[in-house]
Amino acid sequence: MLREGPTVGAALERYADERTAAGAHLLELGRRMGRAQVDETPRLGGHGAG
Repeated sequence: MLREGPTVGAALERYADERTAAGAHLLELGRRMGRAQVDETPRLGGHGAG
Protein backbone atom coordinates (compact mmCIF):
# COMPACT_ATOMS: atom_id res chain seq x y z
CA MET A 1 0.00 0.00 0.00
CA LEU A 2 2.74 2.48 0.88
CA ARG A 3 4.53 1.83 -2.39
CA GLU A 4 1.41 2.64 -4.43
CA GLY A 5 1.18 6.27 -3.33
CA PRO A 6 3.43 9.13 -4.38
CA THR A 7 3.97 10.00 -0.70
CA VAL A 8 3.45 8.25 2.60
CA GLY A 9 0.68 10.74 3.43
CA ALA A 10 -1.18 10.01 0.19
CA ALA A 11 -0.86 6.26 0.76
CA LEU A 12 -2.17 6.57 4.31
CA GLU A 13 -5.09 8.69 3.12
CA ARG A 14 -5.99 6.08 0.51
CA TYR A 15 -5.74 3.34 3.14
CA ALA A 16 -8.05 5.30 5.47
CA ASP A 17 -10.59 5.83 2.66
CA GLU A 18 -10.64 2.11 1.80
CA ARG A 19 -10.84 1.12 5.44
CA THR A 20 -13.71 3.53 6.09
CA ALA A 21 -15.68 2.15 3.14
CA ALA A 22 -15.17 -1.44 4.30
CA GLY A 23 -16.14 -0.52 7.85
CA ALA A 24 -19.35 1.17 6.67
CA HIS A 25 -20.24 -1.93 4.66
CA LEU A 26 -19.72 -4.21 7.66
CA LEU A 27 -21.70 -1.89 9.91
CA GLU A 28 -24.69 -1.95 7.55
CA LEU A 29 -24.46 -5.73 7.25
CA GLY A 30 -24.50 -6.05 11.04
CA ARG A 31 -27.51 -3.76 11.30
CA ARG A 32 -29.44 -5.75 8.69
CA MET A 33 -28.62 -9.01 10.46
CA GLY A 34 -29.69 -7.54 13.79
CA ARG A 35 -33.02 -6.38 12.39
CA ALA A 36 -33.63 -9.77 10.79
CA GLN A 37 -32.80 -11.67 13.99
CA VAL A 38 -34.43 -9.37 16.55
CA ASP A 39 -36.91 -6.93 15.06
CA GLU A 40 -38.32 -8.89 12.13
CA THR A 41 -38.52 -12.45 13.41
CA PRO A 42 -41.54 -14.43 12.25
CA ARG A 43 -44.24 -15.27 14.78
CA LEU A 44 -44.02 -18.80 16.07
CA GLY A 45 -47.41 -20.48 16.07
CA GLY A 46 -48.54 -23.26 18.35
CA HIS A 47 -46.13 -22.53 21.18
CA GLY A 48 -48.29 -20.23 23.25
CA ALA A 49 -46.39 -17.21 21.97
CA GLY A 50 -48.07 -13.89 21.50
